[in-house]
Amino acid sequence: MAIATVAAINAYFVQHPQGVAPGQGFLADYLKPFIDRELLEARLDELHKRVGKIGQREREVVEELRVVISRCSQLVSGHP
Repeated sequence: MAIATVAAINAYFVQHPQGVAPGQGFLADYLKPFIDRELLEARLDELHKRVGKIGQREREVVEELRVVISRCSQLVSGHP
């Protein structure tokens, strides 16, 4: 999350070079996919502990996680 926060601040200053710090709204929007990623990984870990084989719900969570990881990568690389 620390890396995502630094990336958010850098992205903000690229978009708004006036020198004003980013507000809560910008940070909340930017960090949402990173928080979603953490939550999905926690849910996936929970599923792995409960079930020994991949079920339908696990496949859904894995797909959601893949999409969110891709979004996080786009944001960190500067492609909003």
